[in-house]
Amino acid sequence: MSSLPTGENIKAIEKLISDASEVIAKRERSVRRAERNLEIAEDHLADLENQRDELVIASWGDVPNWHGIFSMSEDASTTMRAYRDKWVGTIAGLRLTAFGNIYTGQSVYGIGFTTKSEEELEQTESPRV
Repeated sequence: MSSLPTGENIKAIEKLISDASEVIAKRERSVRRAERNLEIAEDHLADLENQRDELVIASWGDVPNWHGIFSMSEDASTTMRAYRDKWVGTIAGLRLTAFGNIYTGQSVYGIGFTTKSEEELEQTESPRV
């Protein structure tokens, strides 16, 4: 290009810039389309997981499945989380705190109870052996 006059160099570069800008615009549209399709696929997966969990929960009957509640992973479906919250909420004073390890996928639950009963408040812990 160095042998071309300066005006022609500029026009050639401007054409390359225009072409590169068009490529970028096409790629950006492709990325937006891919992100939209990914979101649709993720929503579909969540719907399927909820349907599966509704069937699993129905198979447990009307008794809480505490093992299922406490072995839930951090990425449990909204249906499973609602199930857990429903049964935890049936026990007066029960507080449940869960922590998940993002590296191992393990969950740790802290279970606590609160009371305003004078009798319970006056109780002391028995010595542990």
